[in-house]
Amino acid sequence: PMTIDFHPDPSELQDQDKFRIKQYSVTLPSMNETNYKDATELLDDLMVQRVRQDFQLVPRSILSAHRETDNTVLSRTLSMGHKIQKLSYNSTSDSVDVVQYYANFAENESPQSYRYLLWSALRQDYVSVVQTFTKYTSPYKWNELDMLLSGDTISSISEDMRHPRISFVILPDPFTDQNGESGYSSKFQRLVEYFNKLQSKGSGTINIETVMKSDKAPKASKGKRSFIVDLRRRNSDKYEWCEIVHD
Repeated sequence: PMTIDFHPDPSELQDQDKFRIKQYSVTLPSMNETNYKDATELLDDLMVQRVRQDFQLVPRSILSAHRETDNTVLSRTLSMGHKIQKLSYNSTSDSVDVVQYYANFAENESPQSYRYLLWSALRQDYVSVVQTFTKYTSPYKWNELDMLLSGDTISSISEDMRHPRISFVILPDPFTDQNGESGYSSKFQRLVEYFNKLQSKGSGTINIETVMKSDKAPKASKGKRSFIVDLRRRNSDKYEWCEIVHD
């Protein structure tokens, strides 16, 4: 469901023994560097991103019962039960104010780890794997994602940044002769050279070491494992990028 009919009393949210509070503001770049008309459009995008990540909207009727709504202020309240966020449009600074409430009972939960061995066909050996289980969602850097949505560029993207994306994997073809394998390797190196030309400024050169079937065992690549390619044609375009990761 898109909505939730439970919301703590305002006195509970302000109780430091029950909730931890974090807040910040998201401001748009200059008008020639953003595709938003104003911060109200940005507020809708921030709300959609949270709904995509399992937050639910708290209806105004529920907030009114707690006397925690002001019809003169454009705002949205979202809840995940143990996490609550309030997004409000600030007309004075033309920005979006974000207030986050974290329930202490969820913050104090310890994750459980399960270790096991998994057979790797690539290495022809068992590799150690760790799976972590958590009762509640782990901390998330909403500030970084909100700044990204507003138009700020970033130099690195964490694996857990659950921004909408399209992912695909490039796998080598199976080869029956060395000539075919060498030809594929040559084409792949040209692809790597093309990616290096597109790399964002300040990024290191990616160096992927090609391992042939005649080699004894796979080797780890030297240098950077991933890099960012900025896909925007103009500064006013919505920030889109391509991340190349070598695994």
